[in-house]
Amino acid sequence: MPFSALPAIGRSADVRGTEYVIVLIHLLCSIYGANEEMITCMVEKESSFNVNAEYRGHLGLAQFLPSTYEWLAGIAAQDGSFYHGNVLVGGPWDATASLSLMIWAIQNGYAEHWSTYEMCHEGHLEK
Repeated sequence: MPFSALPAIGRSADVRGTEYVIVLIHLLCSIYGANEEMITCMVEKESSFNVNAEYRGHLGLAQFLPSTYEWLAGIAAQDGSFYHGNVLVGGPWDATASLSLMIWAIQNGYAEHWSTYEMCHEGHLEK
């Protein structure tokens, strides 16, 4: 399925948001080979699965600072293992863009940008 076929969900999200986010996490973790339980834990702690979450300048599901989002998106766009192209268009409010960038970043050594990584990683280590 082309990634553009994934339905968009953002600031106008309705009550289906949490279920959609959990399914999206499952799909993206499958694509990127990430630990689904750990990513789910992180998104729950970061934003409570709320695509509209805002806290001290951090935005969206993965709670990116806009400058960090732009920086990581630029690096990811140059990496052939990042399958979602230019995620600057959707920004941190776009669930697919934000989660795919978060998962890619964690898989590529940028996990220190999330304070929840260590706690969720220790609780959900690969067996």
